[in-house]
Amino acid sequence: MRKFGCSGLSHSHVRFGANKQTDEEILTYLEKEIKEEADGDALSDKFYFTEWKLAKAESEITMTKKLQSETITVIFNVNDSLEDNYDEYENVDLDGPPMSSRPSFVVEIAKPSGIKMMISCECVSDQESLDSFDKNSTNADQIEITSVQVYKGERLPTNFVCQKFDEMLYEKLLNVLEERNINNQFVSELISYSTVYEHQLYVDFLKKMKRHLSEK
Repeated sequence: MRKFGCSGLSHSHVRFGANKQTDEEILTYLEKEIKEEADGDALSDKFYFTEWKLAKAESEITMTKKLQSETITVIFNVNDSLEDNYDEYENVDLDGPPMSSRPSFVVEIAKPSGIKMMISCECVSDQESLDSFDKNSTNADQIEITSVQVYKGERLPTNFVCQKFDEMLYEKLLNVLEERNINNQFVSELISYSTVYEHQLYVDFLKKMKRHLSEK
């Protein structure tokens, strides 16, 4: 099974050229891996994001909802989103999955006139959240805003992207998200959902690889 600390494959035993023996070895491994990984949690959309409509396109998820006159869209992609939940060298008993999916996401807030504000965000890791925790606050932010754009119609690569904010503006932008229920609870749900969904895609990937290598 996948586990923390495994960001790539060892190349010490790589052999080049067609090798049916290698194919058979991988197939044997895949058979075992699929059985182990298929025991993961099942995903049911109805338990997540109850006020949103979800649309899936392989690794990308698009969520939309109406809030008064606004149309709010959240987009995230689970590719390259896994992070270790535990330090590989920590002498601790694991409580929960060794990895979780913490994708970056964008929030687009569209007004009736067609003008839109897109806020790009990151899911703050648990340790980063603890490190930045303000003792005078009751809750550490699980969202980090990385950039903001304002545009009308389609988003273009020539649009100005603001990536540096003064502290007051940054806090007000967090409030903009909070008022639309994009907050710590939303991020927790997003991490939970995307972790299970990424795992499903991984199992499906293993099955596709098995079908490919099984074909003569």
